Amino acid sequence: MTDSEEKFTAEPIQRAPRRLDRESFNRIKHLHAKQKWLEKKQDEFWALDELCKDLDEQNLIVNLLYNFCYLTSEEYEKCLKKMAHHILNEWGFESHDTQIIACDHSDEADSSKKVLQDLKSYLNDAGDGWDEINFRTNMEAAAERINEFPNVVLVDEFMGTGDTLVTRLSWFNAKMAEDGKSPVIRVCVVASMEAVKTKISDGLKLEDYFSSKWLKKGISDYYQGEELEKAKQLMTRLESELQHGYYTFGYKQSEALYSMEAGNTPDNVFPIFYWKELKNGQKRLTLLRRLGT
Repeated sequence: MTDSEEKFTAEPIQRAPRRLDRESFNRIKHLHAKQKWLEKKQDEFWALDELCKDLDEQNLIVNLLYNFCYLTSEEYEKCLKKMAHHILNEWGFESHDTQIIACDHSDEADSSKKVLQDLKSYLNDAGDGWDEINFRTNMEAAAERINEFPNVVLVDEFMGTGDTLVTRLSWFNAKMAEDGKSPVIRVCVVASMEAVKTKISDGLKLEDYFSSKWLKKGISDYYQGEELEKAKQLMTRLESELQHGYYTFGYKQSEALYSMEAGNTPDNVFPIFYWKELKNGQKRLTLLRRLGT
């Protein structure tokens, strides 16, 4: 950001642990004005800033955070309303022959089940007749009810590479073919990386897939030429501060800039934002939370 760009008002920024020049201060001020959630994560933000060895690394982190999609509870509600609207009005599904399914195989808790649970009330508010019988927590349960509910909507929170979707759709389609069934299948997601568009296949068309938010790669889709190579080198250097075990640039180098308030950050996100351990074994404050590896 430059002084000529739009000015924002924001809460006072906590004093930085190191001296900032005027340009850096203004950039961070504009960042906090756009990303209000950072106001509650001042210690975590400055802990991340301390990993930066120079202004170039600091600028990269600021740019990434500026483009970050952080869903507050209010933003999440807006996404759920969009999803419900699309299911009912764009696809025209009705409760008497439609089942909404968490995009999952297991009985364990995961983000797709959270979305399934949260979506219930929005469908009930927007359309008639939706009840518990329309919702299933895994795809096996959906397969068992396909005669009664031949329209299937798979829901999830986040799609990073699309690999999980391809695997689960392949299983479901094979199961349906084995049983001699031909259900109508749609996919409805809170947020997706644009790379997922290239993975939509196996009988699924792009119009069969709805995402309330489409996200770009944090580095590769925002930088070009020499700046792109430099940005990648800067992030590689920053990640070298972390204990090994993470996915470089996120799972399969997804370069995702996404998380949800009170949610579990996907492993597609740059690990610099959530990896808890430094290379010397020390724990560190992180902007985001993630359970598991």
